[in-house]
Amino acid sequence: MLKQLKITTLFLAIVCLSTFAQDRPSIAEVAKIAVSRLTNQLKSFPQEKIYLHLDKPYYAVGEHIWFRAYMIHAALGLPYALSRYIYVELIDSRNEVITREKIRPIDGMYYGQLSLSPDLKEGWYSIRAYTNYMRNVDEAYFYRRSIYIGNNLREQEKAKKDTYTKQEENSEKTPFQVNFYPEGGLLLPGNIQSVGIRSTKSDGTPAVVTGKLLDANNNEVGSFNTNLGLGLIHLLPDEGQHYAATCKDNQGNSLTAQLPSVSKKGYTFTVEQNKAAIQITLNTPGLNLPTDTLLLLIHQRGVPLYQEYFTADKKEVTFSKKGIAEGLLQFLLIDREYNVLSERQVFVQEQEKVQITVATDKLSYRSRERVSATIQLADTSGKPVKGNFSISVTDDSDVSYNQDDETIESRLMLQSDIFGMLLHPNYYFNQENKQAASDLDILMLTSPWKRYNLPSVIKGHIEKGDQFPLERGSSISGQVVSYPSKRGLAGNHVSLFIQNSSHIDAMNTDKNGRFYFDGFEFPDSTKIMLEAKMAVSSFIRMLVNSDTFPEIRLKAPIDKGSDVTTTLKSFMDKSKERYLQENGMRTVNLKEVAVVAQKMEEEKLQRFRLNRGALYFNPSQTIKQDRLETANSLIDLLITIPGVTGNADGKGVMMRNKEPLIIVDNIKRDMNELTILTPSEVELIDILKDPTDLAAYGVNGSDGVIFIHLKRGEALNRSKEPEANQAVAQPLGYCVPLTFPEPNYLKSEVRMNGIPDARSTLYWKPNVVCDANGKATVNFFLGDGQGPCTLTIEGVTPEGKIIRYQGKVNAKK
Repeated sequence: MLKQLKITTLFLAIVCLSTFAQDRPSIAEVAKIAVSRLTNQLKSFPQEKIYLHLDKPYYAVGEHIWFRAYMIHAALGLPYALSRYIYVELIDSRNEVITREKIRPIDGMYYGQLSLSPDLKEGWYSIRAYTNYMRNVDEAYFYRRSIYIGNNLREQEKAKKDTYTKQEENSEKTPFQVNFYPEGGLLLPGNIQSVGIRSTKSDGTPAVVTGKLLDANNNEVGSFNTNLGLGLIHLLPDEGQHYAATCKDNQGNSLTAQLPSVSKKGYTFTVEQNKAAIQITLNTPGLNLPTDTLLLLIHQRGVPLYQEYFTADKKEVTFSKKGIAEGLLQFLLIDREYNVLSERQVFVQEQEKVQITVATDKLSYRSRERVSATIQLADTSGKPVKGNFSISVTDDSDVSYNQDDETIESRLMLQSDIFGMLLHPNYYFNQENKQAASDLDILMLTSPWKRYNLPSVIKGHIEKGDQFPLERGSSISGQVVSYPSKRGLAGNHVSLFIQNSSHIDAMNTDKNGRFYFDGFEFPDSTKIMLEAKMAVSSFIRMLVNSDTFPEIRLKAPIDKGSDVTTTLKSFMDKSKERYLQENGMRTVNLKEVAVVAQKMEEEKLQRFRLNRGALYFNPSQTIKQDRLETANSLIDLLITIPGVTGNADGKGVMMRNKEPLIIVDNIKRDMNELTILTPSEVELIDILKDPTDLAAYGVNGSDGVIFIHLKRGEALNRSKEPEANQAVAQPLGYCVPLTFPEPNYLKSEVRMNGIPDARSTLYWKPNVVCDANGKATVNFFLGDGQGPCTLTIEGVTPEGKIIRYQGKVNAKK
């Protein structure tokens, strides 16, 4: 019986092997299916990339961070407004969000500003940007950038010390680490292989390391050092051998790091590129011939480009780089079972960049003179290129740029495809620097492309981006439940009312008592009223889902070797001067109790106005909480102010016998807003009469402005609570872009006013659009500086080409 079982088992094994051999796909079929799966992955889960062009590289408190956000398709590189909203956050050294803005497109362009409170500590911060849909990928693929914010408005302990505390504590535990990346992923005996080296500190920044490579007998077989945390060695591995490296950093710390074991089987390949072509050579253990035909699949950011085959007679493939767009290429070696045996990345730099010329109406300018600059976009053949871009002009005496720091090209083409952050990413794009080109290739050796898990995708497991929905517009949701059982009430009629826009909607809850409203959007600080129908003889509760935002797990690395404070003196002096011009002298709290209270109250109000984005700080009159709490209506309250009277129908007010401008949370409103709003909803009212304050509001505000600040957060919660079947929600609304302020020096009274021009950013325009001939003209005024200014242009064409220019505008005495 046992013999019979053995025979039967052997027979079944033979049958199974025969069947498997018959069903085994051809390598051409593998290629076809692999390409199909890559394509399906892109369709199933398209991804986004974001870059922020900032008006300058560092800031001072009291300023705005002006930005333009660019969003492109992560695979195709084309402008791609898949998501409706981009979230932009300012994050402090403790990884806590200081402020958050929600940016919507205006004519297809995303731009706005972050306001910097004068109470921010000086030190390193970071800016993070993402869409809700991007939360389906790792946080490492969000936009993140470190910036320095100075504060010389008061004496304080620098936040820079706090920024480094945790990093240095971790550094004592693990001074640095070194990892080795054989080309193709394996060490194969008998092949001379390149091995990439990545050395990092515990905070993720590069570590300067020297090392010796030793075999199992402690014989030295090579040495290396790292630049920007990157190094390279060449090794001829022996079968059965083990290799390690003794490493030392520039602080004297040392460690021993192991290299991967030498493999007896498997395949790798080497990749070499020149300006015209890329050559791929297959490596096998002991230089043996491959036992089967293998597929070489080449893709760019997930888009299949080429397929080729390695056989016993063909171990080398060469293909032209012509027509390949800028960016990361990945090479995958695949067998008949759809296993990815080896992979390698290379970076192809742009061969046909957009040509940008800037022509100014004069060769040089005097201080406060107007500059007219015409920008022309063209391709390498001189044909006009359409597009839009953002532009900033900064005074060189205040703002200096590190040419190795981030640009739109380094972010969208390189950083966004690497897991983690890079210091000095634009260093790798210096094509005149041979070391930079070599380091870029080492970076590719040590940085696998991981936006999708391609080994899994090739086997047919398609990833889905369905945990966090795509935002096409605003929405608000919740549930109506019975009380105290908290069971959902099906079919309950729920009404929605957005006061500022007079938007009304209604629906019935589903079987679980849930409701969902969409098809609208609103500016920040907007209140939304929700009301459920009261059930007869029962108690109900209206539950509204609050906004959720992604956690901050990653720490933005800081270049400790760069002492940014040494370059900030002139900039900080001017920023202080500008702040005092706009806001007046900052008060210092004195010891006398009465004076302290008065000064603290005024300082608190100034901070409040600054945080709300006000363009004024010393209104003619102010109505505070003590009077708002006892008032019957806003109109009754306003007519008690000298110079403010009721209008003829009693439904509005007049100032100087004319209708004043009504502004509610930085939004211009109609006079009927005074009858809609209740005093309990208002935090503060400022009345502006002074011509200096009114100038910022144009002709419409020349007769006076009534500025109403609505309650938010805890202040709102202190207001009268709604009924149990009602709820007042105040979700994050979209940011209303402010107009970049600039003087008009064509007016002699402004040009000769004797007030120093303390601007460091002389001009910022986030939405420059070229005409059909690829041209655009901008006009701006220089400041009091007597040296050059830097003009920076960044953008993306509709075809996905990067727009990047930085040049000088010369000033003279």
